Amino acid sequence: ETWTLAKVLRRMACHAIDHLWELDRRLARVDGTASRVRVVLDRLPEIEAVVPLLRSAGWDLDVEPPEPMAAAIAATTEVATAWDGDRLVGIARSLTDGARNAFVSTVVVHPRWQSLGVGERLMGALMDGRPGVRFALSAASGMDAWYAKLGFVPDPHAMVRRRTR
Repeated sequence: ETWTLAKVLRRMACHAIDHLWELDRRLARVDGTASRVRVVLDRLPEIEAVVPLLRSAGWDLDVEPPEPMAAAIAATTEVATAWDGDRLVGIARSLTDGARNAFVSTVVVHPRWQSLGVGERLMGALMDGRPGVRFALSAASGMDAWYAKLGFVPDPHAMVRRRTR
């Protein structure tokens, strides 16, 4: 492998950013950030608040152009949002009939507020008090264990028709 100054600097910058994110998360645990976050059900956020949140979590391809995401948010039957003051820091949304079935279509927490229980609180807002509702979702790679903590199990009978575009 050939090392150039540019390559070394890029690696140093990426490594430093990783350490800054981890330090920021540790400080958030200590300074009470999690206790400031309030989770509310059915407060539909403006798309201008959702797009930066999705981008912060690496969902860039899902928000360009923003119109399809705005339509998806508007058509959501239930949405739980997490707010630190006026800043949207998390969202979980589902499509549901309210009695038997629900599909959780989006769960996103800004990296600054991850590992603070915000995601669990968002999912709890959607699921608590609904023992007769079957919740289904498609988990992102690596998230199986997290969803298992919330009571989700793999379903061998699920079928998916992927997007064609």
